[in-house]
Amino acid sequence: MAPASASASCSQPRASNDPIRLPLFERSSHSWAGLRTFTHDRVPVAGFAPDAEGFFWLAGQGGYGLQTAPAMAAATEALITGGDWPADLADWGVDQAGLAVERLQRRHRDHPPPDRPPSPVQ
Repeated sequence: MAPASASASCSQPRASNDPIRLPLFERSSHSWAGLRTFTHDRVPVAGFAPDAEGFFWLAGQGGYGLQTAPAMAAATEALITGGDWPADLADWGVDQAGLAVERLQRRHRDHPPPDRPPSPVQ
């Protein structure tokens, strides 16, 4: 059953450009849009995984996915198709090595994670 204030406001005619206000949803205490993935150096990663045939990494935008989408799309196209690296990315100093999956594997090899106790679920 709707609150009295909601049903009263919905039963009155409104102009087409007036916003619809729902008293229960006027203010949110918090919000979240999804995962925010990061790499150790806060630089996105893009490229085929050397250890999983056909798997393409495109991750690590760290909450900046909408802002980096055009550049990452251009980089992804070049990496998947084997085409020329986008000149505008090169002008900004972004190259294939800087986005490569291998840089993360080097980091993991050179700085392994600390030992963890065995999982209780085997």
